[in-house]
Amino acid sequence: MGDALKVSPQQTPANTSSTINSYFPAGGDWVSMQNYSDIVKLDNSSKGEWVELDPSLPTVNVHLRPGYMVPK
Repeated sequence: MGDALKVSPQQTPANTSSTINSYFPAGGDWVSMQNYSDIVKLDNSSKGEWVELDPSLPTVNVHLRPGYMVPK
């Protein structure tokens, strides 16, 4: 799956007040593999940026890179 998936591990237990900041490389809108309607939209698609993710998810944040397909 190589470059297709972006995994953002959480260092603290879920449902805590801490946040998850994860760097998303340039390239477009990243789609959450847990909820396909949850899309990380970068302000500028030509450069990457840090994004704050929801820390209350019961699973690890995994996002699909634009232009890739991964069988599930």
